[in-house]
Amino acid sequence: MDCIDSLKARFHDLTEDEILQIMEEVKIERNAIEDKMLDLDSLGDELLSRIDKKTKYEDIQQRCRVRAETLGFQARVKALDFITSNFKGKEWEGLEALLGGVNKVGNGNRFSVDALQKSKMGFYLGGFTQDLKALGNEHFKLLKSGKFDREVAKALWLFDNPNHPDFKALPQQAKDIAQVVRKWQGKARSDANLAGAWIGERSDYITRQTHDASRIKAAGYREWAADVDAKLDWQRTAPNVRDRDAFLRAVFDNITEDKPIPTEFRPAGEGVDFNPKLAEQMSESRVLVFKDSDAWMDYNSLYGYDDTLMKTIGNQLGLRARQTALMEKLGPDASRNFNELYNTLQTAYQRAGNMAASKKLEAKKDWLFNLLHEVDGTVDIPRNPTLASIARGVRLLNNWTMLGGSVISSFVDIGTMGSEFSYQGKSFLGTMARGITEILHGRGSAEQQRIASQLGVFFDCMLGEIANRYSSGDGGRGLGSLINQKFFQLNGLSWWTDSWRRTVGLMMSHDLAQEKGIHWNNLSPERQRVLKQYGIEQPEWELIRQGKMSAADGRDYLTPEAAST
Repeated sequence: MDCIDSLKARFHDLTEDEILQIMEEVKIERNAIEDKMLDLDSLGDELLSRIDKKTKYEDIQQRCRVRAETLGFQARVKALDFITSNFKGKEWEGLEALLGGVNKVGNGNRFSVDALQKSKMGFYLGGFTQDLKALGNEHFKLLKSGKFDREVAKALWLFDNPNHPDFKALPQQAKDIAQVVRKWQGKARSDANLAGAWIGERSDYITRQTHDASRIKAAGYREWAADVDAKLDWQRTAPNVRDRDAFLRAVFDNITEDKPIPTEFRPAGEGVDFNPKLAEQMSESRVLVFKDSDAWMDYNSLYGYDDTLMKTIGNQLGLRARQTALMEKLGPDASRNFNELYNTLQTAYQRAGNMAASKKLEAKKDWLFNLLHEVDGTVDIPRNPTLASIARGVRLLNNWTMLGGSVISSFVDIGTMGSEFSYQGKSFLGTMARGITEILHGRGSAEQQRIASQLGVFFDCMLGEIANRYSSGDGGRGLGSLINQKFFQLNGLSWWTDSWRRTVGLMMSHDLAQEKGIHWNNLSPERQRVLKQYGIEQPEWELIRQGKMSAADGRDYLTPEAAST
């Protein structure tokens, strides 16, 4: 009990059960150390060092739990206030607006999880792309081609060790690209941690490794295990595991069948393990740690999901944007929070005897939770990799049958744009004429593309090159997705979509910049209405309009970065 009391005195936030668990793990550590160390005189010092590390780790976990619970409670209260204030008597519409947005007048009705995800993903990927292009077209082409992947991977792996001979020997282009990648990985990690995650830094890091479950399952356990065994740094992967075959079998089952990895095989001490599922998923440690960048690349070539390093990095930035936006709106355990919101409303209806509203909410339940699964990515996780691969092929074939009419159906974009600007108080016909004039500039100058990236406007042609769409897993490797991408480029649809997206984004941004000198009370009712739908009212507007405007081609633009200055 003296040991327990000592640990309690040092780490006040730990419960007795957590301390007892630490002591049990320390026994395992002691056995492992005794097996490896011949000099038993130093056993005590080594054991004390590990106890200190483990107790600090448990202390961090406890603090993360408390922080996550606090952020989750704040998000739930804010969401409930939004729903009950804007949708009194029709709160199910508020749940829909929270996830996907609704085009109905109300404070924040368009500022949904989906809108924030798209904005954040466009900001990350657009900024990443523009920074690469700022290095010169040669850098972007090298990374896009995939022929420079090993050099860039090694530069990332050794980035924090610039005096290493292997790093010094790398081409300067690889170092430049690695610096851009690290910048945006750092931005994404920082945003995620602010939203409730606890993601640490590792020096030997390229990007989060992907595992194509269908390819791994096709190879079979024995072939996959033989391939991965020789590539792992076992000392960092599983230093205390004696049965490596059992460890690899557990990892294989986790990847191919989504079975949880047993506690004794889970890594500890790098990431953190705490209750809120989304934040915990983002913060967990690596399970497989490779020997070096070449081993990482070899595995990625055999069993990774993407065929180039650029796509792997882009997909991870996109995924991080999606997860962070979800936490910002619904807290670190977004699914649990949404479920509690639903239950709170249902309980309130029943207590008030409003059975008609209760039945209406119940009728909407499946649809609302399906919408949640769209924004939290659940629909993108295949339960059966083989069936998912077949279904992906069927969807591709179905898409091909409709490719011919895709351009014709897109001509309605002009009218849609006119309607939206009319809703914002602008002339319907005047806006269409202005848009048609602007679209002749295509994707715009480099300056305009830079502004567009700040607005979260991201081009489909770039999305296909550096990241897959987050719809139903229809990207990935193979001839099918390449045919889709090339067809849209050749028939002009990619150009058409990208040009309109740039045009609309810049027109709206320029209009707002022109109104920066106008006080809130003097803004048109239409402008006030649309700003309110994104949660911007008088205090926010008065702050935003004081920010420094961005300029391109002789015009001022209001961007999120300008608004934050």
